[in-house]
Amino acid sequence: MIAVICALDFEAKYLKKLFNHSNVIYYVIQRTGDKILSHIEKIISKNNIQCILLIGFAGGINSDFKVGDVVVARNFTSPQFYRLFEKPGGDYAFAQLATVERVAGSRAEKASLHRCTGAQCCDMETAHVWKLAERYALPMITVRAISDAWDRDLPIPDHILIHPMTSKPAGFRIFFHLLTHPRVIPDFIRMVASAAHAAKRLAMVVESDVIPRVHSAFSQNALLATGGVLRN
Repeated sequence: MIAVICALDFEAKYLKKLFNHSNVIYYVIQRTGDKILSHIEKIISKNNIQCILLIGFAGGINSDFKVGDVVVARNFTSPQFYRLFEKPGGDYAFAQLATVERVAGSRAEKASLHRCTGAQCCDMETAHVWKLAERYALPMITVRAISDAWDRDLPIPDHILIHPMTSKPAGFRIFFHLLTHPRVIPDFIRMVASAAHAAKRLAMVVESDVIPRVHSAFSQNALLATGGVLRN
């Protein structure tokens, strides 16, 4: 069984309409950062999970990628699956991904992250989920769509955009900020449009390319280990 896991529902908005595969279970956790982990542990404990496919958004932190590009994280994808994605024809690129504890909102912060980590994009979940997958000896694939360009500041501060207690998008706080800072509304609209474009691209690539490649590996038994469980 392939567990397809996404942190927030708007990241997988269009995937819900397209998803139609057997041997796949699909979860939107509605938590960000390490708050996602307890929910994934429950999924693992209740299902015969053979690999984790972690999907969602990433922010670009250098000029290598633009909004809507879909990337496979080379440093957070198990080697046996990484080889599958190296085969030609994929509608994605490979990237080095960094996991951070809070949203990287400014151009200066993104540039600093790139200099410090050497990564091309960042998110808030992957490194945490990777450690959990290692603990359960489950291979993992990380696929992310770039939702935020490296050369733009976010129009809303990260502590308002994502509620610090719930780790969810803070609807009322966002609305109040826009009400009191109307000059940022055009940039906010552009940010929402970028997120929608990234979500569409993510759904398209996962549905048409990523899942078929993983299914092919299962059907050929190329990656199966003893007990029918994929291992690193």
